[in-house]
Amino acid sequence: MQLLEPEANVDIPLRDYDYKDVYEKAKIACATALRLNEMGMPIELEEEDDLFAKQVITQEVKPTTKQIFKPGVAIKLGALLEEYEVQVAKDAAQLRTVATNKLIEMLDDPDPKVRLKSVELIGKIADVGLFAERTQITIINKSTEELERELVGLFKDYVDVEAREVTKVEQLMSEEVQDVEEIKSEEQEVEDVDAEDK
Repeated sequence: MQLLEPEANVDIPLRDYDYKDVYEKAKIACATALRLNEMGMPIELEEEDDLFAKQVITQEVKPTTKQIFKPGVAIKLGALLEEYEVQVAKDAAQLRTVATNKLIEMLDDPDPKVRLKSVELIGKIADVGLFAERTQITIINKSTEELERELVGLFKDYVDVEAREVTKVEQLMSEEVQDVEEIKSEEQEVEDVDAEDK
């Protein structure tokens, strides 16, 4: 059994580590359990640990940190995750190989359209990169003055009135004149109605 000596110059964390997701937490728990086992800590894998680990992987349960860091569960989770990641990588590689082989077979097709399309698709495979499509984006930076001139030019087509500053007095006088004109207009309408009645 190995004795651990604490290091004096290492700061104690002030808060818990924020895990990205349950799977990151499970990988760290597995690495910790394996390291403890290497240092002499016995780990017993129980049937319940296996069942619980499978439920975590299939997302049937939402485990707590304490449950994940149980050594048996941690080791089983780590093994399942490693197996799953290897299987995903194998499946993707197999699919790429099957698709590439099928395209190569299509090069012998009697139809020239099929042969041409298979040549094009083989050329677009990332490893070949013969017909890689690229998009070029050009960014033109303009000065503030240029942008202001362009905006004034655009607005000039829509706005044909000169703006001038209106003071509060002018605005009040304008409103009073409108009120007086409305009163005169109403008086004229009353006079016209009276004249028609006579």
